[in-house]
Amino acid sequence: MEIPQQASNVWADIISGVKVVPFESITVRTVLGFAQLEYKRNPSTLKLLASSFYLLFEKNRALPSVQKDLEKLLSEVN
Repeated sequence: MEIPQQASNVWADIISGVKVVPFESITVRTVLGFAQLEYKRNPSTLKLLASSFYLLFEKNRALPSVQKDLEKLLSEVN
């Protein structure tokens, strides 16, 4: 399964709330919640937060729960 590139706007759109994806993985939801809070506190961190969120998927792509969330993410992108 192909992960959207790190430079894709989808990562920033999810962090900023432009796109809402109903993730299932508790880890993904926790990291996303933290990233969204940090973004609200300091919007200038969006690029860094989006990059970190991408890396979460990239490094954990073999986990079944992350694969399910990736499918959801891809359905929102398309």
